[in-house]
Amino acid sequence: MTFSVEIPVPPSVNAAFFNRAAGSGGRGRGKTKAYRDWLATAGWKVKAEVSAAERVSGPFRISINLPATMNGDIDNRVKGIVDLLVACDRVDDDRNLEELIVRRRHDGPLALIHVKPAIFPKARVA
Repeated sequence: MTFSVEIPVPPSVNAAFFNRAAGSGGRGRGKTKAYRDWLATAGWKVKAEVSAAERVSGPFRISINLPATMNGDIDNRVKGIVDLLVACDRVDDDRNLEELIVRRRHDGPLALIHVKPAIFPKARVA
């Protein structure tokens, strides 16, 4: 299957995670409130607009069209979008991503996402 959806632009990866201090709920990285809020809002939109029947299984390609007026690096927005699609079960796993196109040229305030099966999925090496 193939699907398209418009979602709010995610926070930059730099603003999506924070470092946890040792002894304060564990070590490692945590999600910021801004990122958790975006995941909830964008996740609701994806689930409302993209049915489970439209899910892309196996290797896939994605085109991300970001607003032309967006500030910041476009590559810092990709992880949130792909992780959201996995969390919403609209793609299997981000390691199945075979092709990625990111553009800053979409009119309007939202990110326009197109997901399709990969054209020539490469063979996986065990």
